[in-house]
Amino acid sequence: MSIRKLSFAIFGVILLSAVVLTVLVALLVHRGEGLLASTEQRYRSYLLADELRQSSDDLTRLARTYVVTGNSRYERMYWDVLAVRNGEKPRSDGRTVPLRQLMREAGFTQQEFALLDESQNNSDGLVTTETIAMNAVKGLYDDGNGNYVVRREPDLEMARRIMHDQVYHADKGRIMDPITRFSALLDARTRGSVEKNQEETDRLLLTIQIVAVLLVVLSLTGGYVAHRKIVQPTIAMQRQIERVSEGDLDVKIEASSFESDIRSGNELGRLAAAIGDMISYIREMATAADRLAQGDLTVEVEPRSEADVLAHSFRGMAEQLREMFIRLETRAETLSRASQDLSSVSEQVAANVAGVSANANSVAAAAEQMSVNMNSVSVAADQSTDNIGTVATSTEEMTATIAEIARNTERSRQIAGAAVTTVESAAHRVEDLGAAAQSIGKVIEVIVEIAEQTKLLALN
Repeated sequence: MSIRKLSFAIFGVILLSAVVLTVLVALLVHRGEGLLASTEQRYRSYLLADELRQSSDDLTRLARTYVVTGNSRYERMYWDVLAVRNGEKPRSDGRTVPLRQLMREAGFTQQEFALLDESQNNSDGLVTTETIAMNAVKGLYDDGNGNYVVRREPDLEMARRIMHDQVYHADKGRIMDPITRFSALLDARTRGSVEKNQEETDRLLLTIQIVAVLLVVLSLTGGYVAHRKIVQPTIAMQRQIERVSEGDLDVKIEASSFESDIRSGNELGRLAAAIGDMISYIREMATAADRLAQGDLTVEVEPRSEADVLAHSFRGMAEQLREMFIRLETRAETLSRASQDLSSVSEQVAANVAGVSANANSVAAAAEQMSVNMNSVSVAADQSTDNIGTVATSTEEMTATIAEIARNTERSRQIAGAAVTTVESAAHRVEDLGAAAQSIGKVIEVIVEIAEQTKLLALN
């Protein structure tokens, strides 16, 4: 699998897990809000149910207290409790809302309202008893039509008795029994809602924990796979490339390290193969350069492509070196031939010098003969003296000429030696030496002519 696909797979799974985790967290938050709402609803329902129960108990307590004490304050409190419960007076929070409407807003069920209706229906006897007792305290009695307008003496004893006898307790029990069942039903319903939300929240929380653990495991696995498949091979290749950058061409990309990558054909495998080819190419170029440095001009480098600048340049350099050495070889052959010609000229010069020496000996003999003849011929002696001076001058000139010839010869040899190392300069030097040889030949011819004249003078 390629690194791109592997990376997409790893990070895709991690991203998917993260998305799932995010969705689950959002659901958990939503479910938590639902749990909070159900808990609050349960608590509000409990408060409303408790208010109903408490208001019923408060009415009983206030009615009994009133008939016992006769204090009208308790009567007002009695009717205030009823007014608040019926929505005729504002509640403690400032709203004027009947208790039954608050129960509907809280989501009370029809079954629960049925129990409240049952309790309401059972409260008629209790309300009648409380009305008779409270009016008896004020001296007002029923006229037979439910109107308490008949005035007589207040009967506190009767009022206390009917508020505490068995009938009153029985009526109170009939009222509280539906309220008790209502409270139990309400508690079961709200508790069930809370427990359901709690269970769903717990399941979501467990799922989130599982997904979170899975995400951690996937992240660790992805990190390990990335380190094993990407980081380690990259570090290994980096070390090999650093060795190559330091000039070490014995580097080999270990096939075992990248075998799976090469076999799978992923990016690192292709990169390792490319680096191996590059190292082989550099090693090939280094070998060719070493052969060229050792004088092997037959080395050939074949460019791998049109963009192979190094191979093209190396091949051009090798071709230029071959052409240069061919030109040097040609110049060397020319220099060799010039040296041979120079040797021939030197031999001719030596032969001419030998001839000059022979002529000099002849001149000397003629001079001796001329000395003998001087005793007899004075005029000839004077002329001979002049001639001898001329001969001496000529001899000195000849000696100087011979020395010059020797120096020119030595210089010619030095020029020939220098010509071996510097081909073009040697060619010019050879031309100079040829001109010098011609000058020497001319000088020798002059010397020969002088020698001939000297012989003639001697004979004269």
